[in-house]
Amino acid sequence: MKRIIALLALMLFSLVGMNTAEAQELNRSKDRPEAIAKEQVAELTPTLGLNGEQQRTLFRVLVKNETSKKKGEEYDLDAEMKKALSPEQYKKWLSLKDN
Repeated sequence: MKRIIALLALMLFSLVGMNTAEAQELNRSKDRPEAIAKEQVAELTPTLGLNGEQQRTLFRVLVKNETSKKKGEEYDLDAEMKKALSPEQYKKWLSLKDN
């Protein structure tokens, strides 16, 4: 009987530990440049009417931007966005950025 209780207690502690580790991993993944860029592209797609190629390009641009921020380096996001977007989309993006 004592072995069964000890085994159940061990299983309970293992389960709690696994849930905690999983929650920590989720928090870390949200801070990754790729996760941030993916979220930003998802927000910009319907607003700017991005096509598939623009989505891929903006994802790469935004990952580079986030990585540069973390490293404390300069990155000309405006110039890269201007290359990737049409003039109308770029104008709309600037107005969104300013807000």
